Amino acid sequence: MHFDSPNDKDPVGEPPPNLSTYPGCSQNLNGYEEVFDPGGGGRRRCTFAQRLFCNCCRSAQSSQYHDYLQLEEELLEDIEGKGELKTSEAPMASEKKNVADQDKAGYISQYTFWWMTPVLSRAEKNGRLTEGDIPKLPSQDHPERLYERLRQILSTRKKISGWFLFVTVIWSIQPWLCLSCVVNCWLFLVCMMVDPLILQYLLDGENSLRTNLLFVAGLGVSMLVRTTTVETSYFASVRAMNNARSALVQALYQNALYLPAKCEPDFDVGKLTNLVATDADKFAKVEWIVFFMGQCSWAVISLPVSIYFVYRLVGTAAVVGTVVMVVQTGLMVVVWKRIEPLNNRVQECRDARSRLMTDLIKTIKRVKLSMTHAAWRGKVSTKRTEELSLLGKARYLSACNEFLGCVGTAAVPVSIFS
Repeated sequence: MHFDSPNDKDPVGEPPPNLSTYPGCSQNLNGYEEVFDPGGGGRRRCTFAQRLFCNCCRSAQSSQYHDYLQLEEELLEDIEGKGELKTSEAPMASEKKNVADQDKAGYISQYTFWWMTPVLSRAEKNGRLTEGDIPKLPSQDHPERLYERLRQILSTRKKISGWFLFVTVIWSIQPWLCLSCVVNCWLFLVCMMVDPLILQYLLDGENSLRTNLLFVAGLGVSMLVRTTTVETSYFASVRAMNNARSALVQALYQNALYLPAKCEPDFDVGKLTNLVATDADKFAKVEWIVFFMGQCSWAVISLPVSIYFVYRLVGTAAVVGTVVMVVQTGLMVVVWKRIEPLNNRVQECRDARSRLMTDLIKTIKRVKLSMTHAAWRGKVSTKRTEELSLLGKARYLSACNEFLGCVGTAAVPVSIFS
């Protein structure tokens, strides 16, 4: 959506911000955009990631967007107060005032997922779920809240690296959810470590009946805690990655709607569409990331204890097993470093192919009149063939990495006991 003149109107009826004076944009060859900062006393350079979130480039559009949402909420509340809406047609603005079932649930309900019982009961009774049966989002999972926190954090940064953006969208905008996932994962792994010790004392046969009953009760409690914490931790990981996707998608669509016309040659519709459809969507497909981070952090913390117990059982063979595990991890890292550039080139090919398809659709009448469809098809086929070739190489290396993981899993115990 672009405003070519100050007389254009947006759907709300308000005049758009004058992009020629606020902000004044000029695109250069380095991928930067020079913007006029009224509060900073001059012009400064913003990268593409910064332009998504910086106050200088987005303050006018953001304030107009929030004014529109506030006006819509006030109108809907006024209509509802006059009784012109039925109860079943309550607007979204009034629904936000209601607390979600998950927010109202206590610790026991959250760990046993009892708060989902009403939804499952309605599904069992009616044979299906309607839109009204789906639980409301928890307060910390609303996309507008996540995007606002993301914008506030990144707007204060002069330089945004890939790792910083990754940590921000996963951890910084939702710290309590990620911390809950990691803590529950640690509790699960603690129980996994304690269970063999309790079982060993139980099987010694030198304890009294009362002591053995206590050990059995401890095993039962440990199993219950282990089951509930692992499910809660993985569920929190899924929520965290889906929230990261929601925040990024909203940021990308916001940029696509308010991208100045002079900046379009470098950030075309095809590239933005791929960012939304592939890159941002990958966060929802790797829902195990936060759970995996909890496992890795616990592995580092508990590694000395694990090596000590293995040393007590098998002696110096524990050192051999540790060396094999380190070598296996190093080989997997080397293979992964070869996969990452291939994945980046695949995304570049997809961007180029989307750009070709966009240009073809825009000029389809001219292509038909000039009968150059064969040439266009050849260009698209060439890009598609290159994309498939790179994708095949990446998949073969991924399979090799999986093979190394499976071999390493078997090689560690074999090296210890041989």
